[in-house]
Amino acid sequence: QAEDGIRDVERSRGLGDVYKRQDEDLLAHRERKAGYIHALSENSIKVNTENIIYIDYLDREIENKLERALTLLKGCTAIFAYIDTIALQCMKVLRKIGLRVPDGISIIGVDNLWIGDYMDPSLTSIKQPLEEICQKSIDLIVDFMYKEDKEKEFGDKVIYCNLELIEKESVISI
Repeated sequence: QAEDGIRDVERSRGLGDVYKRQDEDLLAHRERKAGYIHALSENSIKVNTENIIYIDYLDREIENKLERALTLLKGCTAIFAYIDTIALQCMKVLRKIGLRVPDGISIIGVDNLWIGDYMDPSLTSIKQPLEEICQKSIDLIVDFMYKEDKEKEFGDKVIYCNLELIEKESVISI
């Protein structure tokens, strides 16, 4: 089962990926997951869907579920978590089960929350340009208010922003 499923990966190279299943219908999460799969493929790393864990950061049993799943990480070299709070939970559980970050396994999150700076090691994360996202959202809302044919102008409109990798101490080169 995907929720419990991180399995060994060939050549001792693989990535675990942690997502929230209920959020797969959100475009941002679908795009994030697609980007993860694309990056693996681009680097000739076999995509193993059993390495994708689905965890809800609000789940009261998150630590126990992560411990069961992450215990099976033998052979994986890194984890990509869909948000920093999950990455931080993973770091806690990895320490508990005896895997050292980054020496035993690397980890990266998304959001670049300030709390990641205070972890040991500090959390490598993908920073989203929040000011740009807010400004583009406001511009879109204002434009929407004044357009007559809203469906034609805004039907499936998607706006992308550039992200920034903030390299800290939770990843190492292999």
